[in-house]
Amino acid sequence: MNKYVNINRRRFLQRALMATAGGATLAATQGKLQLMKSALAASTCSASDEKSLVCVFLLGGNDSFNMFMPYEQTAYDQYADARGDLAVPRNEILSVNNGDSGFCQELAGVRDLYNEGSVAVVQNMGVLIQPLTRAEYLDAVASRDLSKVPEGLFAHNHAQKLWQTSAGTVAGSSTGWGGQVAEALAGCNTSENPYSFSVAGNNIWQTGRTTLPMVLHPSRSIDLMEGYEAELDNDDWSDSRATLMNQFLQQAKTDNQFLAQQAGYTVERAKLSSKRLGNILDNTPVINTTYDPDNKLAVQLRRVAELVHARNTLGLKRQIFFVAVGGWDTHTGQKSRHSGLLQMLNDGLYSFYRTLQELGLENTVTTFTASDFGRTLTSNGNGTDHGWGGHNLVIGGSVKGGVYGTMPEFEIGGVDDGGNKGRIIPTISVNQYSATLARWIGVSETDIENIFPDLTNFTKGNLEFFSI
Repeated sequence: MNKYVNINRRRFLQRALMATAGGATLAATQGKLQLMKSALAASTCSASDEKSLVCVFLLGGNDSFNMFMPYEQTAYDQYADARGDLAVPRNEILSVNNGDSGFCQELAGVRDLYNEGSVAVVQNMGVLIQPLTRAEYLDAVASRDLSKVPEGLFAHNHAQKLWQTSAGTVAGSSTGWGGQVAEALAGCNTSENPYSFSVAGNNIWQTGRTTLPMVLHPSRSIDLMEGYEAELDNDDWSDSRATLMNQFLQQAKTDNQFLAQQAGYTVERAKLSSKRLGNILDNTPVINTTYDPDNKLAVQLRRVAELVHARNTLGLKRQIFFVAVGGWDTHTGQKSRHSGLLQMLNDGLYSFYRTLQELGLENTVTTFTASDFGRTLTSNGNGTDHGWGGHNLVIGGSVKGGVYGTMPEFEIGGVDDGGNKGRIIPTISVNQYSATLARWIGVSETDIENIFPDLTNFTKGNLEFFSI
């Protein structure tokens, strides 16, 4: 036998089990979801409705107080005084909400969608275990009371993990709320095709107790599984290798060891699903909405639009998506850098929503933004430092457009400042925001209580930014 075809059965099973246990692509996803259906509380989905949830994560910490800010003169003056040379000139603000507040000029497209009633602005939200006043926060910090204040608030890795897991502690957060939502919705999808997708790599948000997302490249075709398809290679032994690997696959499925059987079935599902999904995406309809190929966010969202359009073909009623772009950690060069980032955000979100309208899917898809944290109101000389609270956007045809929550007091050392740098204490919890999104896509109240255990610490568990 050619030495290059010397792959034994033990090695095959090791590779298959690696995929079963921890692969972040097809081999690690949907087979296990079917096992969850009878164990989880029933979620709300009917024979006719289809819904998709899209998380847009802005990695690094978006200075959202320069994305959406006060416009009313007195409130603007306070904002401008606190922000100094970072303040957006009032004549550049695109006012909404009866002239009380407005968007930065880079978000002109999002402002148009807001005026159409399709955008909710959720003000001053962040990671919280319970509501906190300035005095309570400072006392908790002084006494190192982590029962009240989430740990590692101002470190990127900790903040992203806290945001994506709905847990108040970093150590206790191994699953993401998106992954738990996907598992709670398993009964809505009768197909074994994957329905949790990331076009931004692995992430904890989509990590469930037994599931992981399918990770796709935002623009390339889906690759067939290496080793099982002879056409992937040009060498003279690819046919023999593919034949042997598929023989091992069939043997594993009939093995008397349970783990070997599961490895075989999981790999086979992965092989078939990757080929099926690849064929579907290679034959998606022409999208007429314009996308900038150099806009990293837009390219990812275009792929999401293709996958949403393929829902019926894939036999899916629920989908979960994760997209992400970095660069938002603006310690230096904030004015020019942040402006470009906001323009990228606007163009990506606007093109995506117009595409959904073009496909007649806008009422069935909700897109929401998230970020590590907000940023300090004060400048460090050339940028800003890590903050806490900030604003986020929810976009969709089912959204009840408007402004939700309270704009903070822009006063350094004031009632909303967690210190003396303008590190604003949030008044809305990430869990309140996330639970509202989970409820829309059909997660039951029982599952919401389990996924977001700290939700009971807040008087309002539903922010009510959906109309349908």
